[in-house]
Amino acid sequence: MDAIDDATLERMLALAAVAVPADEREALRRDLGRVLSSIAAIADAPVDDLPPTYGVTTGARARSDEPAENLDRAEALAGAPQSADGHFVMPSAMGRGKES
Repeated sequence: MDAIDDATLERMLALAAVAVPADEREALRRDLGRVLSSIAAIADAPVDDLPPTYGVTTGARARSDEPAENLDRAEALAGAPQSADGHFVMPSAMGRGKES
Protein backbone atom coordinates (compact mmCIF):
# COMPACT_ATOMS: atom_id res chain seq x y z
CA MET A 1 0.00 0.00 0.00
CA ASP A 2 1.28 3.45 -0.89
CA ALA A 3 1.98 5.82 1.98
CA ILE A 4 0.21 8.52 -0.04
CA ASP A 5 -2.71 7.52 -2.24
CA ASP A 6 -4.00 9.46 -5.24
CA ALA A 7 -6.74 11.26 -3.31
CA THR A 8 -4.32 12.37 -0.58
CA LEU A 9 -1.78 13.60 -3.13
CA GLU A 10 -4.49 15.54 -5.00
CA ARG A 11 -5.69 17.11 -1.74
CA MET A 12 -2.14 18.10 -0.75
CA LEU A 13 -1.50 19.68 -4.13
CA ALA A 14 -4.79 21.59 -3.96
CA LEU A 15 -4.08 22.86 -0.44
CA ALA A 16 -0.57 23.92 -1.44
CA ALA A 17 -1.92 25.48 -4.67
CA VAL A 18 0.83 23.68 -6.56
CA ALA A 19 0.53 22.31 -10.07
CA VAL A 20 2.62 19.19 -10.66
CA PRO A 21 2.72 17.70 -14.15
CA ALA A 22 1.37 14.14 -14.43
CA ASP A 23 4.78 12.75 -15.39
CA GLU A 24 6.32 14.11 -12.14
CA ARG A 25 3.65 12.95 -9.69
CA GLU A 26 5.02 9.45 -9.13
CA ALA A 27 8.44 10.85 -8.20
CA LEU A 28 6.75 13.32 -5.85
CA ARG A 29 4.74 10.49 -4.27
CA ARG A 30 7.96 8.50 -3.69
CA ASP A 31 9.72 11.55 -2.19
CA LEU A 32 6.81 12.26 0.14
CA GLY A 33 6.76 8.58 1.13
CA ARG A 34 10.45 8.81 2.08
CA VAL A 35 9.73 11.91 4.16
CA LEU A 36 6.94 10.11 6.00
CA SER A 37 9.21 7.10 6.61
CA SER A 38 11.90 9.38 8.02
CA ILE A 39 9.42 11.06 10.35
CA ALA A 40 8.16 7.66 11.50
CA ALA A 41 11.74 6.60 12.27
CA ILE A 42 12.31 9.76 14.29
CA ALA A 43 9.03 9.25 16.14
CA ASP A 44 10.14 5.72 17.09
CA ALA A 45 13.58 6.80 18.32
CA PRO A 46 14.24 6.09 22.02
CA VAL A 47 14.52 9.50 23.68
CA ASP A 48 13.35 8.80 27.22
CA ASP A 49 16.88 8.95 28.65
CA LEU A 50 17.98 12.10 26.84
CA PRO A 51 18.30 15.39 28.75
CA PRO A 52 16.06 18.26 27.68
CA THR A 53 17.37 20.56 24.99
CA TYR A 54 18.97 23.89 25.83
CA GLY A 55 15.91 26.00 25.09
CA VAL A 56 13.80 24.07 27.57
CA THR A 57 16.12 24.43 30.55
CA THR A 58 16.27 27.34 32.95
CA GLY A 59 19.66 28.26 31.47
CA ALA A 60 18.06 29.54 28.30
CA ARG A 61 18.34 33.26 27.69
CA ALA A 62 15.47 35.29 26.35
CA ARG A 63 15.23 38.95 25.60
CA SER A 64 13.31 41.08 28.01
CA ASP A 65 9.74 41.77 27.02
CA GLU A 66 9.98 45.53 27.04
CA PRO A 67 7.92 47.86 24.86
CA ALA A 68 9.90 49.58 22.11
CA GLU A 69 9.25 52.58 19.93
CA ASN A 70 7.18 51.77 16.86
CA LEU A 71 8.40 52.49 13.37
CA ASP A 72 6.72 55.56 11.94
CA ARG A 73 4.00 54.54 9.44
CA ALA A 74 5.26 56.85 6.69
CA GLU A 75 8.82 55.55 7.13
CA ALA A 76 7.64 51.93 6.97
CA LEU A 77 5.50 52.54 3.89
CA ALA A 78 8.34 54.42 2.16
CA GLY A 79 10.19 51.13 1.76
CA ALA A 80 7.17 49.23 0.46
CA PRO A 81 6.95 48.36 -3.23
CA GLN A 82 3.25 49.32 -3.12
CA SER A 83 0.99 51.04 -0.61
CA ALA A 84 -2.48 52.52 -0.56
CA ASP A 85 -4.49 54.40 2.06
CA GLY A 86 -1.75 54.03 4.65
CA HIS A 87 -1.42 50.24 4.26
CA PHE A 88 0.90 47.81 2.49
CA VAL A 89 -0.49 46.36 -0.76
CA MET A 90 0.47 42.74 -1.26
CA PRO A 91 -0.33 40.25 -4.03
CA SER A 92 -2.40 37.24 -3.08
CA ALA A 93 -0.14 34.73 -1.33
CA MET A 94 -1.85 31.86 -3.12
CA GLY A 95 -2.18 33.51 -6.52
CA ARG A 96 -5.95 33.47 -6.16
CA GLY A 97 -8.56 36.06 -5.48
CA LYS A 98 -8.84 39.70 -6.39
CA GLU A 99 -5.63 41.27 -7.59
CA SER A 100 -4.87 44.86 -6.62
